[in-house]
Amino acid sequence: MKRLLLALLAAVLLQFIPILNLPFLWFTAFFHELGHALVTLATGGSVRQLVLAANGAGHTLSGGGWPVLIGLSGYPAASLAGVLLWQGARVGQAWRWLSPLLLVTILSVLVFWVRDLLSGFLLAAFVAGFASLWRLGAKGRGVWALLAATLLVNALLSPLQLLLGTGGDGHLLYQLTAIPATIFVIFWVFIGLSTVVWVVTRR
Repeated sequence: MKRLLLALLAAVLLQFIPILNLPFLWFTAFFHELGHALVTLATGGSVRQLVLAANGAGHTLSGGGWPVLIGLSGYPAASLAGVLLWQGARVGQAWRWLSPLLLVTILSVLVFWVRDLLSGFLLAAFVAGFASLWRLGAKGRGVWALLAATLLVNALLSPLQLLLGTGGDGHLLYQLTAIPATIFVIFWVFIGLSTVVWVVTRR
């Protein structure tokens, strides 16, 4: 519990430190876009490219599938990934299966969906990082906690930024459904907050 609370505090502080927060934004964007990509495939669509942008954001180029479900999936995917990564910090030998699972996932995305240099470089860096974390074994639990907390915090706070602009998933869903983007932001924040509370209170 103490490790997670400290990691959550660090993740919140990192949100407000320019440049230093970029690797964590890219990390969250990866799982956000992966959520879009997997739901696209699950609903019969196809994925052409996954892109991580220089500002820490990302986007997925795809066709077909169920657009509303695809648009909804990004932020919950990041929350779910945060819960998964927290197992590496909390549960005994969970890092033994988490590390290879993440390596295979990232490498698969790199091979099949990445076409630009920046995204390729970032995912190669993720691969190197998780390979090193795998070698650290149980000594890397603090890193697992920080990575998990980063995903949980970003998935909770990032939707709020949509209230300040006219782009993003909220605007896309508004165009598809005529439901105000604010409703979707509330939905995503609720999921993010519920996930954080569940992780913090779980024994």
